[in-house]
Amino acid sequence: REPIRVPGEIVRRVSSLRAPDPGSLPPAGELSRYDAIRLFRERVRAVQGQFEIDEDNARDVAQVCFRLDGMPLALELAAARVPTLSVAGVAKNLDDRFELLVDDPRTALSRQRTLRATVDWSFDLLSAPEQSLFLILSLFNGSFDLEAAQSIARSEIEGEIAILLSRLVERSMVTT
Repeated sequence: REPIRVPGEIVRRVSSLRAPDPGSLPPAGELSRYDAIRLFRERVRAVQGQFEIDEDNARDVAQVCFRLDGMPLALELAAARVPTLSVAGVAKNLDDRFELLVDDPRTALSRQRTLRATVDWSFDLLSAPEQSLFLILSLFNGSFDLEAAQSIARSEIEGEIAILLSRLVERSMVTT
């Protein structure tokens, strides 16, 4: 989850899987070039059997993958809902993703059973100033830069915002 800073440590950032922008969607036959689409399709097949991406469901599949930022755990949890809700139903209900994306596999750790549990677990591992900054950053809808973060957080948080922000990036809570 974060570097431990020991001699010889090599840090490899694992980014989210690539997902298409639903606003400029390629033809359904070309969607498999996106890692998030391939993972989602494989996971739906694992719980439902036959599943193909076609012109009828391509936009919904892309919407799910894009709105979940290509996060593998979120995609797996969303795929598990397809047999009950359909891909369109999953896409439609993503505004309440913390309630939608739950699963109860007996072999999974409790922090991996829901998207909320994963975020809560990671949040609980942050220091108090890091938690405060993370909560303040949630006010942004989309991306932000350091100056914007400093302008809204400076009066609320003691400490150097740039250092706290870099710790959130190191702890995989914020991406650059």
